[in-house]
Amino acid sequence: NLDRALPLLETAVERAPAPDTLLRLAAVQRQKGDAKSAVSTATRAVTLAGRAGNLLLEAQAEELLFELERDAGQPVEAGATLGRALEKTLTARTAGLSTVSEAAIERHLARLLEHYGDVRGARRAFTRALAASRKSPIEIELTLTDMARSALTSGDVTLARLATQSTVEVGMLPEDSVYIALWQKLTEERTKTTPDGSANQVITSANKASGWIAVLKQFSLGQLDAKKLAAAARTPVERTEARFYEALASRDAAESKKALSEVASSPALDLVEVRMARDLSAPRTRYPLPEGVALP
Repeated sequence: NLDRALPLLETAVERAPAPDTLLRLAAVQRQKGDAKSAVSTATRAVTLAGRAGNLLLEAQAEELLFELERDAGQPVEAGATLGRALEKTLTARTAGLSTVSEAAIERHLARLLEHYGDVRGARRAFTRALAASRKSPIEIELTLTDMARSALTSGDVTLARLATQSTVEVGMLPEDSVYIALWQKLTEERTKTTPDGSANQVITSANKASGWIAVLKQFSLGQLDAKKLAAAARTPVERTEARFYEALASRDAAESKKALSEVASSPALDLVEVRMARDLSAPRTRYPLPEGVALP
């Protein structure tokens, strides 16, 4: 509920301004369509994160600023901001920060390289994040989910299959892997790649799936079409997810674009589908890597 969240976040920032709270406020402002306030708040977040020495949070705030500038049709400013985000992330990567996980830094680096269109660089970063995540169930789920998200929006079938395969290797429950396997199937469909069958194997083994996951399982296996998936959605989150899958299934370009725009501006801003819809709707502007940057 963004209308209730907004004044609470504003009060929190007024009483105790902190970079993570400012970043959250900026995200809500953006989602409500107030880009001007979001830019101002994100800029404050960059400043405070810098003063606190939190390089990763500073880079994340710079990324949000980049997206706001990109979406506002300011490619020059956006490119410069993206460069700063990359520089700070690479510095954080070599600084040996004890308060930030290695996997989190590598995931953010992969995210930035997506903006540059460097699919192979992003894949390398995700591979390192995967290796760094293996001792933590929370980190491994975050990494595999982000890998599958990136694969879908960038069309990287290799990365999509690696994410699905890794859910099996690390012992993730099939019920927790349905989304990752579904996104692999969608990546294969969108790139017109012959399926390798691994996604179906994971999905069909989710025998204990219930509720919305069970509905998504049926959709993934072709037992429900996108319209029936939407009809089965009950909560705002489920309806947002269903709308996203409707957008990808639509053969009408105008309808697909409209649906993605609706999902991208949804109040359910933490959904991975919302981020994917935003990425798929973003202006197709190419940003060259800054000169002299050596990527791992």
